[in-house]
Amino acid sequence: MRRKLTKHQNHNLKQRFIADFQSGKVSVTLLAKQYNVDRRKLLKWKHEIFGKGSLKQKRMFQMSVSGIPAKVIADFFNTHVFQVHRAIRNEKKNL
Repeated sequence: MRRKLTKHQNHNLKQRFIADFQSGKVSVTLLAKQYNVDRRKLLKWKHEIFGKGSLKQKRMFQMSVSGIPAKVIADFFNTHVFQVHRAIRNEKKNL
């Protein structure tokens, strides 16, 4: 059962969510399980704060622009190199 939060608990949880989600390494679903709250609440905050789209792809693109090799980015996000190249292509297309 999901818990009902007070205004102060909600504010503290939102600050924790921002700090945890900023890196782009964890998903909304994983954090919802960790915090024991509804996924839709965190998804609403994600759209409100970070916008729609994949934060992970944006971080990968930012890292590649700063000169970090794709292999290192893939190791950081624990993904395949192909996903890094795909994310970079998609972000370049959206510019």
